[in-house]
Amino acid sequence: MWTSVICGPQLHRIHHSIHPEHNNKNYAQVFPIIDIVFGTFYMPQNDEFPETGTYEIKSDEEVLQTFMKPFKYWFHTFKRRIGKN
Repeated sequence: MWTSVICGPQLHRIHHSIHPEHNNKNYAQVFPIIDIVFGTFYMPQNDEFPETGTYEIKSDEEVLQTFMKPFKYWFHTFKRRIGKN
């Protein structure tokens, strides 16, 4: 379950989906408004529970690198949007 205020397990499952349309989506851990603002929000259908995996993150990747990944993506997305103006 999810709402536009608090994330639920289904939103997090989309984040770890192996389907291309879900790549770089739903980074927020608690508040989906962050993903809505940065254009990374994906609203799943009620019965949408895709297979999951983490192909881009190696199991031995440093914790700090893994933690910083969404912030780097948001920064680059924001920078591209500002550059369009």
